[in-house]
Order: sequence, then structure tokens, then C-alpha cells
Amino acid sequence: MNEVCQAEVVSATVDFVVQRFLSPLIISGGAITEFTEARADVTVSVAGRRALGRGSIYLSDLWAWPEPSLTCSRRDAELRRLCQQIAGDLPRWCGGHPAHPPELGLRLHENICRETTIEIKLLGWDNAADVAQTVAVYRMAGALGAKDIELSVDANCANPDSASVLDYLHRLRQADASAYAALRYLEQPTGRDITVHRFDWREVAKLKPVLLDEGLTGLELLPVAASQGWSGFALKTCKGHSFALTAAAWAREHGLALSFQDLTNPGLALIHAALFAAHVPTLNDVELNSPQFTPAANQAWLPRLGGLFTPHAGWHELPAEPTVGLGTVL
Repeated sequence: MNEVCQAEVVSATVDFVVQRFLSPLIISGGAITEFTEARADVTVSVAGRRALGRGSIYLSDLWAWPEPSLTCSRRDAELRRLCQQIAGDLPRWCGGHPAHPPELGLRLHENICRETTIEIKLLGWDNAADVAQTVAVYRMAGALGAKDIELSVDANCANPDSASVLDYLHRLRQADASAYAALRYLEQPTGRDITVHRFDWREVAKLKPVLLDEGLTGLELLPVAASQGWSGFALKTCKGHSFALTAAAWAREHGLALSFQDLTNPGLALIHAALFAAHVPTLNDVELNSPQFTPAANQAWLPRLGGLFTPHAGWHELPAEPTVGLGTVL
């Protein structure tokens, strides 16, 4: 491979900032009122030249580590420790020698998994309540003047099985045909380990796309998901750029659908998600909701990136000029 295409990770550091929510975000695991934002700096060497890369992500323990026997503070502390461990040993975890950047990312993903690692929100266990919530949100959006309304729903793995999801869709169509028509797709409704929680999704997929989200933890699960009848995948940059890019390519090759969910990414992480989604065809363009929940985390990029961080009529606007990289240029 051409030397200029190969990069080597030299070092990395990480620090943490607590970002408080403007209003609580309610998911099946509970109410989120604040996040720890992890901010990373990574030094790489390419053809004898060094460059600094920057990125960030929220350590959402309720989403990433839904273990009710541990307190949020304990889980947050462990996630911080894991980030520091990864940063301290990043050159080794990326293979210890130069490679094409996506290959470095896949090495990191595989090594982390090998080491003992850990929108309308629905309840998942009460279809009557979930249908009422979906219809209420749809009708409120219409009452506020929204046109061409599109919905997605996410039970955060709380549905017991595919039959309950099918029941939700039938109930929704009966309750409000317009709300049902506005529903574009469902994010992973059932338990995240699809090798344990095995369901046939073909009947659901005949009605609406159902996308694997939390359960997409390794490339080996791509054909497993396809065999179970999942419509496609909900991608996240928080699972790794290389992993998301490879999964997107596999899905396109096999005729599967994609959505892009950002997990309330702030600042640099929002920029990353927006740039990724600008080049990958998805059902929803990209979900960017940190301007709603943690606007203070985005202040460093305002007003110069106001079009991106402050949506207008439901749209986020990337800079007109093409950009290479993230924070250094933007």
C-alpha cells in the first residue's frame, strides 16, 4: 500500500466534562439528566509527518451499560477508567504498526471487544401506552404546523419479542392511519444480543423497516442479522468510524437499509456524525439532538457553525466549502 495511505497512532489523551441536560431525556433505562463528555486528542504519524486528531463522545451509561444493580456513578467511573485505559495503550490496541486508517479503527474495535467490554422513545412493555404516545407526538407536530411529518420509534430493547412489535404496528395503524404512514422505521425493539434473543423479523419488516442498533457489536453479526430478517442497521459513530463505514458498505452490498443515530453527540462528535451522514445514504439523513438536550456543549462552535448546530426548519447545514478532518478546520 502507498506509504501516504498508512498512518500510525503515536499517542492519545482523554479528559472529561460533565454536560447537564436542558430537560431530561427519558429512555427505557430511566431519565438522563446529565452526561459525561469524553474528549480525546490522538497524535498520528503519516509518511514522517505528525498530525493531531480530536473527537468526543458522551459516556451514556444508561444506554451503553444498562445494568441496574450498579449505580450510575459507579458505571460512569468505570467508563472513564476504560477511556483512560484505551487512550494510554491506543498504539498497541491499533496494532502497533502503520496501516490504512479504517484498518486501524477495526483493529481497535476488535481488540476492545476481545478485552471482558462492556426519535420517539417507547416503553416497549405497554403497547397501548406506546401507541398513544406515538399518536400524540404525531398530532402535536401537525398542530404546531409541521408538514410532511416523518417518525421513527425506539424502545431501547424493551420489547419482549417480535410478536409484540407486530402488535404495536397493528394497533398504531388502527388508532391513527396517518401516524402509521408517517412512521419510517423502528430501532432495535428487543434485547441487544441477537444470538440470544433470536426472533424472526420478516412479518414486521413487511410493514415497516426494523433496524438493528445496540445489537450490532461486531462485523460477524451482519449476516446473522440478515438471516433473522432485520431490515438493516442503525449506525453510530460512537461504535467507531471504521466499524460504521464497513457495516454501511456491507449493508449496501446486500440491499439492506441504514439509519444514522448520534446518541446526543455534542461538539466535535456532532460534526463527525454530520460529515459521516453527508456521505452515506440513510433513511433519516442523521439524528442530531444535542442542540435540544445539551446546547451548552456546543457553544465553542457558535456562531461560526450556527447552521450546523442550530437547526432551521428541521435541517442542519454543513459549511458550503468541503472540509478535510473535523475540529482543526471547522
